[in-house]
Formats: sequence, structure tokens, C-alpha cells
Amino acid sequence: MNDTLAQIRQQTAYSQQSAEAAKRAADAAISTLNQSKVAFVTEVRPYIISKVPVFVGNPFTGAQNVNIHYLNVGKTPAARYRIQREFFRYQAEPKAPNGSDAVAIKRFIEFLNSRFNQLAKKDDMQTSGPFSSFTRQDLAPGAEQFVSVTDRRSLNGEERVHLDSGMLALFAIGIIRYTDAFNIPYETEFCWYFFGNESEITTWHSCDSHNLIK
Repeated sequence: MNDTLAQIRQQTAYSQQSAEAAKRAADAAISTLNQSKVAFVTEVRPYIISKVPVFVGNPFTGAQNVNIHYLNVGKTPAARYRIQREFFRYQAEPKAPNGSDAVAIKRFIEFLNSRFNQLAKKDDMQTSGPFSSFTRQDLAPGAEQFVSVTDRRSLNGEERVHLDSGMLALFAIGIIRYTDAFNIPYETEFCWYFFGNESEITTWHSCDSHNLIK
């Protein structure tokens, strides 16, 4: 009787060990599968990027008209994409009496963040509108499109001087939201700025922040 009980206990222990080993193997297989899925989605997902903005005409002699080209450098279409953009002037604040520009930088960062937050809210409002389900644009792999932004105010003499010195800058910013074939949402932020003189209108600069692919 004792031998039988011992055999039963031993078989039960073996069964538990086998079950635990099978569970570990199943968990490892699931983890590997999930990692492979993430890697696959990351590899084939759409990636929308923006190119350097281009002035249309001379921004020093009239309105500042800018074309912003963007393209899908991913392997699959960017589905249901939407783009919100803005063009504005930003006048830099002078340095503090002690020569520090920390306060001016902090205020600029807050200002730029607020602009992007406004673009995000604007997109949220449009996607929740009554006609949001009827509008759709897809961007194929390798395809390129552009949008325009305009400031119709002419630069005055003082603004031209500040633009040349870098105290004034023209900003072209935007948010592009889209999904992939699995309906996974993505977002691209772009931020460019220009300063200089009439001989440098092709020279735009990439912002230190808000150039992201999420």
C-alpha cells in the first residue's frame, strides 16, 4: 500500500513538473510570437516624414507662401491620414540683464508646445465631426504629397533686420496622423524654421524638438 502511494505521489510530481515545463514552453512561444509580431509590424509599418519646406516666391517682398512636402518611406500604405499645419512668426526675447537666455528659452518651449497642443486638439475635433467617416486619404509607399501654408502679411523693415539676425524666425509646423493595415494609429510631428536674408531662402532649419515619428 505504501509502495502504491509512493508511486502515485511520484507520478503526480512528474505530471506537475511536465505541466510546468509545458507552461514555460508555451509562455516562451507566446513571448517569441509577440516579439516577432512587434518586429514585423515595426518593419512593415508606414512612416510619413516631412521634407524641407520650400518658399513659393520671395518671402521678403510680399506674403510668405510655403509648400511642405511629405512622403511615406514605409513599406505599407499610410491609411486615413490627416494633416494639421501652421505657419507663424516668432520674435525672440532679448537676454536677461545678466546675459542669460534661460527664461527666453523656457518661454519659447512653452509657446511651441502650446502650438502643437492646439494642432492636436484641432485634429481631435475634426475626427469627431459628423462627416469624419466620409473623408479618407491614403498615402502609398513611396508616394509624396504637399500642403501649403501662408502668412499674407508683408515683412516690414524692422522684421527683415530681425529675420536676418535671427531675432525673428518663420516657423512651419504640423502633425500628421495615420494608421496601418492593422488599424494601429501613428503620428508624425514636424517642425522647421527659417531665418536669414534674401540669398538664403532655401536654407531651413530643423527644430530641436517636435520632429518625431510615433
